[in-house]
Amino acid sequence: MPNKRQSRGTHYDRMSIDSGAHGKVCFRHNDSFADSTTLASAPYKGDPGLYSSSRLRNACLVILVVIIALGLGVLIGFLWFRSNDQRGKPTAATTIQPTIGDLLQRFQDHVDPKRLEKDFRYFTNRPHVTGSQVSRNHTDIFIRLWREYGFEVEVPEYQVLLSYPEEDNPNTVTLFNSATGQVEHNIILKINATEGPASTQQYPYLPYLAYATNGTVQAELVYANKGFESDFDELQRRNISVQGKIVIMRSLFGNVPNAEMHGAAGVILFPDPLDYAPEGHEDRDTYPNTPWMPPDGVQRMSLLPSSGDSLTPLFPAVDGIYQKPMKEAQTTKVPAQTISYADAKVLLSKMTGDLVPESWRGALDVAYRFGASGNTSSNFTIKLSVHNKLAITKIRNVIATIKGSEEPDRYVMIGNHRDGWLFGAADPSSGTATLAEISRVVRELVREGWQPKRTIKLCSWGGEEFGMLGSIEWSEEHDRILKQRAVAYLNTDVAVGGNFILFAQTSPMLANLIFTHTKHVKDPLDSKKSLYDSMLEKMPSRENPKLPYLSGFQFSTDNLPFCLLNGMSTADFSFFFGYKGKFVLYPVYHSQYDNYDWIKRFADPEFKHFTAMTQLLGRMLLDLSDASILPFSVTRFAYSTKKAFQSLEKSSALLQNYGVTLDRLRDAVYTFINISKDFENAIKIRDGQRNPLLLRMINDQLLQIERMFVSAHVVNDWAMNQRILVNDVFSNVETAIKSNDEQKIKKQVSLTIHALWSATSLLKPLT
Repeated sequence: MPNKRQSRGTHYDRMSIDSGAHGKVCFRHNDSFADSTTLASAPYKGDPGLYSSSRLRNACLVILVVIIALGLGVLIGFLWFRSNDQRGKPTAATTIQPTIGDLLQRFQDHVDPKRLEKDFRYFTNRPHVTGSQVSRNHTDIFIRLWREYGFEVEVPEYQVLLSYPEEDNPNTVTLFNSATGQVEHNIILKINATEGPASTQQYPYLPYLAYATNGTVQAELVYANKGFESDFDELQRRNISVQGKIVIMRSLFGNVPNAEMHGAAGVILFPDPLDYAPEGHEDRDTYPNTPWMPPDGVQRMSLLPSSGDSLTPLFPAVDGIYQKPMKEAQTTKVPAQTISYADAKVLLSKMTGDLVPESWRGALDVAYRFGASGNTSSNFTIKLSVHNKLAITKIRNVIATIKGSEEPDRYVMIGNHRDGWLFGAADPSSGTATLAEISRVVRELVREGWQPKRTIKLCSWGGEEFGMLGSIEWSEEHDRILKQRAVAYLNTDVAVGGNFILFAQTSPMLANLIFTHTKHVKDPLDSKKSLYDSMLEKMPSRENPKLPYLSGFQFSTDNLPFCLLNGMSTADFSFFFGYKGKFVLYPVYHSQYDNYDWIKRFADPEFKHFTAMTQLLGRMLLDLSDASILPFSVTRFAYSTKKAFQSLEKSSALLQNYGVTLDRLRDAVYTFINISKDFENAIKIRDGQRNPLLLRMINDQLLQIERMFVSAHVVNDWAMNQRILVNDVFSNVETAIKSNDEQKIKKQVSLTIHALWSATSLLKPLT
């Protein structure tokens, strides 16, 4: 759709105004010229007396009349040609920037659930793990699609370290009878998976834990619950050592580093049916008859200790950047493997030792026991063989840009990752289809004449399942630019993993934005309610029951690097699965059963939740791009520093032992809170003003607030995390306290005070 200038340009091809030589003005009409200046300047060849004063006056009047007539003729011709040239073309009304309210409603009206389902079906029809040909095909789809839409498209590439199972040498877990040496149970981790019960097409599925080190160990088995530090403390209290043993844990998120630290020789993880199939384990109780995980369901996961490419920490994995030797690649110290709960039941049924506490017991029909201890030995051993391989592999992101009309150097970003562990339906293809539909609707609005005030960047990431590789490498590459120009980043990974409740993990800065737009999107299960109403009803905030609950960052996904490294305001959104009135992780997470059929049967048969998610994210994206003043929640963010301080006060006695008082920190926190209130009041007073420089100043202050709490000098458990304030906690100080290092503690407290002072100073000019 041409804009105003382009619409008029067609007319000027037929009639244009040229500035000719010697200042002559010529009117061009279909390549014929009428030079208005030659009528008065042509030499007169008759009686010289014609130029007496009276005759000269009369001649001048005649010439003036001719000029006026000619001018009227040209004007009439111009109008006639314009009217003919504009027939069948958009009227000026179609290219006028709509009001923000009209724009948001138009976006919602354009969202098409049938297109969402069609795109979702395409993205889930075959396995698409990172590095596979199908994954590359999905990348090419976004490149072609966004270029056809007329967006500017870039395709950043990175050479990153990936970990795969060996297809011709799958990992195994073997149960040996200690007395006879005979094999009693052999688990070969290679499965033929299908898209659903009606499908006959089979795909090989090799369950494994990425970045688990290779090796074979044989030892007795010890049960360690979920591998929390408190779990290993309980084992030590009972005089049960895991030194040289294989540890089995009932969670995909079982803490492998903790097991390694306590001397384990290997680790086995399984999805206990207490979390994944609590209604029973027979065929009638599980998928495809119910949404719960079948007994043979096996999950995949990355065990990368620190997300991002492990060979280029804090730098992008591109040519010209130093890459550590492969031998320094980060992997687990011991072999680790994931198995099904059907196989786990066999292993647990053989275990001896005391019964575990009630809180440690899962839902398998076996006695959960500790296993081998100092006083008893098992009558069996486990042989664990892991044959994973490391490979440096190219991954690609796809970034589409729609330039802003007023602030092209301000970036509003939205994204999702493409790669899945197998069919990857809920994770991530529900989000991939959502992103594709958002981009289509944005294209429709652009064709109707709209252009965002700020630049929009649509981001399709590669390699997320292996440790957020695509988003981290890109955020590292553009760190300094993003700290200067980025406004916010919105993400959806598992857009639809259930239909119980909308779950938002977010920076406090985006709270008001979320509340505003959830009020304008209907609850897919009850059109009389909004998403806001549903969130408030099912999960009110514990601190303020009059508001819905918004979570801190609990689940790692592509928004985290932008929050923790670049200091951006970010949020991630998902429709969660529900059980007994509570939200839970969807039961087929990261397994071979996360497919189109499961979503269609149990999560969103009519794709109403897909539609609602697309509408919500689209509304927030457009609001961030077009709002005169960014819709940020300054005081909400300021109050998160108060919560962080109150958490730190619990350690005040310990801090005093190191000669550290919190008085200065307390003063800095409350000064920042007060200045944030003054700042928001100042914004309200100036609301409605249209001074672009004033608006720019306000918005620059807003988008830089969180940046004040980012520093390369913070002490944290994860190198990517350079945030002083995360999830209402001064995480740098809390980490320093664990180190028992006096100088480190004092430095981190000082760093936090300085961040608060900086944030306070940032807001002062408007008070």
